[in-house]
Amino acid sequence: MGFIEIVKNKLLNYGFKIYQEYEVDNSYVLMIDNSIINIEKENKLIISFQVTTKPDEAGNTILILKEINELKKIEIGVSFIFNNEDELIQGDEAFEFLNECISQKEYKRVKNETMINKLFYSLHESDFIKC
Repeated sequence: MGFIEIVKNKLLNYGFKIYQEYEVDNSYVLMIDNSIINIEKENKLIISFQVTTKPDEAGNTILILKEINELKKIEIGVSFIFNNEDELIQGDEAFEFLNECISQKEYKRVKNETMINKLFYSLHESDFIKC
């Protein structure tokens, strides 16, 4: 069994789902839960995590991969996220994109709460409701 199959079997045995796999340049790529794994020559792995991955999930993934006896080296790649158009954003730009999304969501939440409070206030002050 080749190294690629060993890595895939290890991940599947631990319940990871492989969403995509393909060859690019001189490596084999696996897209799994919260990460992308590049399987390089000489039994080397480069793993990149989504910016939303919890540290304990990332750590557990690395510990699982380190169980592979044939593994020579594991490196951590840059963090990533996909935007609404399924475009890959990496590194600091990925964190900036995530923070922007969080800010927009928070703005919408505050805006909605403000509208609801205004509605309650206007209903409370209205002569229509008073008994």
